[in-house]
Amino acid sequence: MKTDYSELKGEEVIFINDAGEDEPQEVLDSYFIDIEEFDEFYNESTSLCVVSARKGMGKSALLSRLEYKLRNSSDYENPIIVRSTGNALLGLGDFQGKDQAYLENYWKQIVCKKINIEIGKLIGFALADNEISMVEAAELEGIKSKNLVGALVSRIKGKIPYLNLELKKSIPDNWEQLLKTYQESHSKSAVWVLIDDIDAKYLDTEEYQIRIGSFFSAIRGLVHDVKNLNIRVTVRTDVWHNLRYLEDLDKLEQYLIEINWTKNRTKEMLAKRISSNAFKAANMMLGKGKNL
Repeated sequence: MKTDYSELKGEEVIFINDAGEDEPQEVLDSYFIDIEEFDEFYNESTSLCVVSARKGMGKSALLSRLEYKLRNSSDYENPIIVRSTGNALLGLGDFQGKDQAYLENYWKQIVCKKINIEIGKLIGFALADNEISMVEAAELEGIKSKNLVGALVSRIKGKIPYLNLELKKSIPDNWEQLLKTYQESHSKSAVWVLIDDIDAKYLDTEEYQIRIGSFFSAIRGLVHDVKNLNIRVTVRTDVWHNLRYLEDLDKLEQYLIEINWTKNRTKEMLAKRISSNAFKAANMMLGKGKNL
C-alpha cells in the first residue's frame, strides 16, 4: 500500500539535521552514496588518507560514514577508533614557535597522547595526565617498527609504578591485569585515528602554515614508523592549496582524495535522504513497530 506523506511537514521532519555529520550514524549510513574515490579511504591497508573539499561538501560526513563502518562492518577486525578535531588536538599541547622539525615531532607526541587517552577510556581509567599520556620525543624512537597498541600499552605499564600517589589513586588496583587483557585482546587491532577540521580557525600566516604543514609531515612519518596505524584527516581545499608549497607536502599528494560531487550524485543523495528520513518520520507518526 502506498504511504500518504501529505500530512508530514517536510521542512520540520524530513531534514532533521542540515549537516550530514550531525545525523545519527545509522541514518547517515542509510542515504550516504559511496563513490569509487572513497575505496582507498575505507581500505584498512591504506595507512593514510587526506580528504580535501570545500566547506559543506561532506568531509565530516565521510568521517562519520567511516566510523560507522568501523564499528559495524565485519571487514574490520576489532579496531580501536580515535575520533578528534583539529581544535581538540591543539588543546592537548602548547604549540609555540616556527621550527618545522620540532613541531613535527611534537605533533607525533600529541597524536600518541590522544591514542593513550582513548585507550584509558576503553580500559576504564583515566590516562589524561601528561606524566603518563604524553609520549616523550625520545620514546617515539622506541616504538618504531612495533605494533602501536602493544608499544603504547607496554609504555603505560612501565610508567604507572612511578606515578605520584595522587595520580595512583585514579588507577585501579588490578591495573596490570586490565592492561594485559587489553593488550592481548588487541594484539592484531588497527588503530584508526579520524581527525576532522585540522584547519579549524586557520589563518593564512606563516605561523599557521608551519603549524598545520608540520602536522601533515608528522602523520606521514608516524604511519610509516609504526605498525597497525591508520589515519584519516579532513582539510579545506583552500587551506591545502596554501600549504602545498611547504617542504614535504608534495609527498602527501599521493594520499589526497578530493571530493567533487556531480549534479547527478547530488540529486541521488538528496532523493535517498528524503526517502530515508520521510520513511522514518512516517513510522514514528503511525506508531512504533508498525511497518509501512
